[in-house]
Amino acid sequence: MAIGTATRLLGTLCAAAVLAACGGSPDRTTPGEDGVTPVVFVGPAAATPSTLNLQSNLFVEGGYAAEHGLKATLQTAPGPQALAALQSGQNDFVLTNQATVFSAVNSGAKFKIIAGYGMTFPTAIVTRKDITAVGQLAGKTVAVSSLGDVPQIYTNAYLSGSGLVDPASVKYSGAGNYANAMAYLTGGKADAAWVLVANLPTVLKNPDLHVLVTPEEFARFAPSAGTVVVVTEEFANTHRDLVQKVVDMVVGGSRKLYEDENGYVELVRKVLPNVYSDGEAHEQYQRLRPALAVNGGMDSAVLKSSYGLWLKYTAPDGGKSVKLVDATTAFDTSFAATSVRKLGLVRGVMDSGDLLGTS
Repeated sequence: MAIGTATRLLGTLCAAAVLAACGGSPDRTTPGEDGVTPVVFVGPAAATPSTLNLQSNLFVEGGYAAEHGLKATLQTAPGPQALAALQSGQNDFVLTNQATVFSAVNSGAKFKIIAGYGMTFPTAIVTRKDITAVGQLAGKTVAVSSLGDVPQIYTNAYLSGSGLVDPASVKYSGAGNYANAMAYLTGGKADAAWVLVANLPTVLKNPDLHVLVTPEEFARFAPSAGTVVVVTEEFANTHRDLVQKVVDMVVGGSRKLYEDENGYVELVRKVLPNVYSDGEAHEQYQRLRPALAVNGGMDSAVLKSSYGLWLKYTAPDGGKSVKLVDATTAFDTSFAATSVRKLGLVRGVMDSGDLLGTS
């Protein structure tokens, strides 16, 4: 589903299937008899462990929630629909990307990004081996998870920025999810696919495929936005203690992940058994580690980049009539600031924390 459809969804109730996914009783913030508060995170493919959302699964499986008196579970709904359910009060916490939030806030939704746990999605473009230059993508089809979502936005940004091919000449095919996008490529329905770096070791076991655009080259023109946690402005104001616990979990969990490579590998074994070898898990960690949001995902350079790409490729009227003129208004930095004050600022990382005024 395209990011732009969020504007049509926000004023409506969720469909029955989405409500079932988002679920919950009217009061979802009361601790149980054991004193533990249940928290549900809803996001694209969130309930299906994969390298795309492995970190959110690690928060749940790694016991980070329990340390803060929470019992976290993950449920699945496409980003725009999850935000529609958030707007209507059917769920409290959504995992999505900044561009989706910008579109919603620009349309009048009262949402706040309270924390991030991944600064970027390190990505590459993989093709059949007979495609040896980006210019050869003219007239070809690139498979992405869904049209108008992050993979298409940032692939288009790379193609436009590199100047190696006319972006208008490249076709996109929405496959429904990231695994299907690869199936489109290997099955002949697409000529290329947007691939998360963590998936490359598995993808490149296929001798007929190769990396056409490396992660380093891709990031030169399209440094993509990472994953953020979103609540309504009202919820942030009325459930501050709970929201603070969630942000403490995200920031603290990211810190532990940043410091413990072996812990990451052990949890990959648990969350994705028999999918990756230990060597592949170590390689994933080395690529993931620099992008971990150890200071709450509060970095002005990443925000500026993601807002600029949203403005150019997703905002209505090519950005000529946007209402969201200051992307920082989509953030409530107070919770992350509290977490970082308690834990200390980590310096020398991608997530500088400068939006907190502490760097």
